[in-house]
Amino acid sequence: MVHSLYNLQPSAANTSIPYLLLNSTEVDGGRRFVMTPLYLRTEEFNGVEDWHWLDWKHGPQLSTAAANSA
Repeated sequence: MVHSLYNLQPSAANTSIPYLLLNSTEVDGGRRFVMTPLYLRTEEFNGVEDWHWLDWKHGPQLSTAAANSA
């Protein structure tokens, strides 16, 4: 079973799930890149990009996000 990072969020049924913010670096430009189910406003995070500009609905697999962050 594939687990998307976007599915790992607190809900009314399970409030104990933490939000993850997994940091990485873009290879081409060296910019900071964060994989998280949260939508980050670039201006408020000093130009950091998040996964939503690549894929708004599905998000990366949790295992892929963790490996890229390592």
